[in-house]
Amino acid sequence: MLRPSPLTLPSCRPLAAMLIVIALVVGSSAIVRADSCAGPNEETGSCSLSLRDYPGEYPYAMTVAGTTLYVADLLTGLYYTFDATDITAPGALVPQAGPIGPATYTGLAHNTSDGQLYWLVEGNLGATLVKSNLDGMVDTLTALTPPTAGGFLSGLAYAPDTNSFWTFDILNDQLLSFSADGTFDPAATLASPGTSAFGGASYGLGLTMVPADNLIPTEDFDLHVAVGFPSDLRAQRVERLDPDSPASPAFGISYDLDSSNDLTGWITGLAYNPANNSQFVADADLMRIVEVPSPTLAVGSVTDLVCLAQPNDDVVLTWSLPSLSTYTSVAITRDGEPLTNTTPSTLTFTDPDVAAGAHRYGIRVFTSGGAELPERTCDVIVGFGRLLNARTHDGSGAFAATVIESTGQVLVADLAGGAAHLYPKTLSGAGVALSSPFAGQTSGVAWNATDDTLLWHDGAGQLQKTDLLGNAIGTATTLFPLPAEPTGDISYSAGTGSYYGISISGTEYFEFLETGEIIATCAFPAVDGEAGGFGQGIAVATNTTPVILDAPIGRASGGKTDRVSRLIDCVDSGLFYETVPTTLSGAIAGIAWTPAGSNGFASEYLIGYDTNTIYEVSLDLSSVGDDFQRGDTDGDGSRNLGDAVWLLLYLFNGGELSCLDAGDANDDGTVNTADVITILNFLFQGGIPIAEPLECGSDPSIDAQVCDTYEFCG
Repeated sequence: MLRPSPLTLPSCRPLAAMLIVIALVVGSSAIVRADSCAGPNEETGSCSLSLRDYPGEYPYAMTVAGTTLYVADLLTGLYYTFDATDITAPGALVPQAGPIGPATYTGLAHNTSDGQLYWLVEGNLGATLVKSNLDGMVDTLTALTPPTAGGFLSGLAYAPDTNSFWTFDILNDQLLSFSADGTFDPAATLASPGTSAFGGASYGLGLTMVPADNLIPTEDFDLHVAVGFPSDLRAQRVERLDPDSPASPAFGISYDLDSSNDLTGWITGLAYNPANNSQFVADADLMRIVEVPSPTLAVGSVTDLVCLAQPNDDVVLTWSLPSLSTYTSVAITRDGEPLTNTTPSTLTFTDPDVAAGAHRYGIRVFTSGGAELPERTCDVIVGFGRLLNARTHDGSGAFAATVIESTGQVLVADLAGGAAHLYPKTLSGAGVALSSPFAGQTSGVAWNATDDTLLWHDGAGQLQKTDLLGNAIGTATTLFPLPAEPTGDISYSAGTGSYYGISISGTEYFEFLETGEIIATCAFPAVDGEAGGFGQGIAVATNTTPVILDAPIGRASGGKTDRVSRLIDCVDSGLFYETVPTTLSGAIAGIAWTPAGSNGFASEYLIGYDTNTIYEVSLDLSSVGDDFQRGDTDGDGSRNLGDAVWLLLYLFNGGELSCLDAGDANDDGTVNTADVITILNFLFQGGIPIAEPLECGSDPSIDAQVCDTYEFCG
């Protein structure tokens, strides 16, 4: 039976248990690392000043008091202290007892006003603020009641300029401010920067206060918080916010979590270190503490950066700058290569006719004082796989999907509970509820174009046919021989009159009849040279033969889905589109193909299980490769006997064919001897037509052939 991802948060209180499951519960000795920073003026977080292994069970809450770094385990009730001026200093590290012993310590802050430590503790009855001295001896306990019910508080930071604390309600994606007596300030609530930059869900569990200006270090403080894609289930960067600007808190200063600073992204604690003007970061995946530079800048950088791909393959960038008079120029790059330099007053840029695929854009601004501020980046998919529409599923746990062409609707079923909803192809308006024939789990559903019915799959091999309202037709059947469980979504091909399914743990696709008999199987395709895994959805992309299958998949070692691969008669074609950042999901559970989506062209609907969202993406291949003339296999601009000979040499004598689309003369999605016959018939049997395009153009068909190079069409 399919189960939710182990990183899914079904409710707030199981968070601690979830963290323990993924933690590396090991002890290790300290390691000393040479400084990886090249000079004293490194950007915030751009490198590692020092690092050491964490000796406890699970590093989480962090703060600096004077020259001492405090790091508390999440559950054991123990904490450790380090020399903040040099965390690699030798010496015994003795665990000490937290103020209330074993508990779920999710935050720790030093109050510079009263000199005491404040501990944030989460329990079954809610959150508690525990005050102690610097030796961990308890003073007072204060119950906390967040303004939004059902939240889970993680991370704690003290703001000297307002004599208040900040914490992160991670399930409601908001930062909260409260006083030492437990009173929350509703006017000081900030939306997580992940809400706009990544579509929600921070996955970073620590935060800290940093001076807004080194020249006046006690007058103004900013927040550093970790944010990331829901699809990655981890933080990707640490973002700086101005808590005094709740309407637009982003400051434009951030740093990525990657190999440059020895961080993986599963960040549980942050702490500012005034002694070295640095930050300590707790990495619970690698069980280490990393010190990174933390220079402060009185001026912000690029914020609200958005990259949008257009139907004509242009990419439009828009952004904001806090104060235009502060800057001298703006530099824009694509995939690391310079595109243009522009003036600060320009807040938009169009990159024309961009090649299909995934691209990363970067914007860096320069100040009048000569400072080069940190680069901001955004990712976008152009052409094949471009995002068209998205909407939140009206149910919960969105999983299986199919398109009912007879009614023009998209059907999405919940994984559990027997619920499903129908939506128009535009994904607009409220969904129409209907019931699955299974009261429990539904892992697959497919529309049968031949008899206008639905076939449902419960994930354990049971199949039930229904009408379009979910009313049972006949008795249930069972897949045989039963594939390895769990199994996922299913799809129907009118071309073969059969269904196609997926065995997730068996890492294979299978073809089966309505009776349940499995008649063929094939293995998952490889992904970047590694074994494929995490496939849960499957869609028949045409109702003809050969059968074209589209299937979400990722590297077996990667832990998520990151692309949709195209198979021809169950053989990997090598054609795929990436799913991130177009979707915010790393757990694509269902996929459904339609020949005419919301824009009138072929599209697919991807179901994000972790985001409970439906995404419509374009299947337009026109920008993938060059324009071409079909049948002109040698690329000389004409069709003659030489094209048939050229194709024979490619098929049987190791010849080259740089434009597969040109060689697919009958446009059946494959290049074979039938195409040679088509060309010969066209030349010598009365002009039997070759498929479009006869003049320079793109392939109008849905297949896996791409024209890599065809110079005649420029």
